[in-house]
Amino acid sequence: MTPHIHPQLPIVLIGAMGSGKSHVGECLAQKLDVLFIDTDGRVEAEHGLISEIFERHGEGYFRALEREAVAAAITEPAVVSLGGGAVLDPLTQDRLRGLPVVWLQVSEGVAASRLQGSNRPLLATGGIDRWREILAERMSIYDECARLRVDTSGRSVPQIVREIMAGLALAAPIGRVMAGQGVTASGQGPAVSEHSGTVSGHGERQSATSGARESV
Repeated sequence: MTPHIHPQLPIVLIGAMGSGKSHVGECLAQKLDVLFIDTDGRVEAEHGLISEIFERHGEGYFRALEREAVAAAITEPAVVSLGGGAVLDPLTQDRLRGLPVVWLQVSEGVAASRLQGSNRPLLATGGIDRWREILAERMSIYDECARLRVDTSGRSVPQIVREIMAGLALAAPIGRVMAGQGVTASGQGPAVSEHSGTVSGHGERQSATSGARESV
């Protein structure tokens, strides 16, 4: 039976472009009956398309807007999807400490399939080769920030959501966790290892995560 989690803290999804953060986040929020917040979406709602922000003002300007969007989003119980580069900001890294942060991982082949035809500013000149370089640059930060790691490759969104809920029930002092007769989470709880917290599977597929926003 999948534990039912009643969040008291925001659950934060991080990961590379094409990892499925937006669609997984929407489904997870629905399961938990909380708000879903896409920080890229909030930036675009207030300031226009990210691609146009990059073109007119540069990446540094966008990152400042992104930092503000993240700070506002993590003030309430919600599922929050961060843009791929949001964790590069030291202030954002500090703000994520102590929160249940989930790193959604994805294989290169699946990411290439999901990102085909997308308009991502940082991939404009390099495609999947640039994606690989960006992931290599960010991987250590993703790893440092994450409490739980879940591979989304070859998995359906509901499967991924179940893995996240089960993993956080073990790892996170999120709130009250109910399974069977009910368990109340307290303290830090046991850490979830990279192996026990990872969903296996690397087959490519066309899925609901193909249209996820995850711009940069």
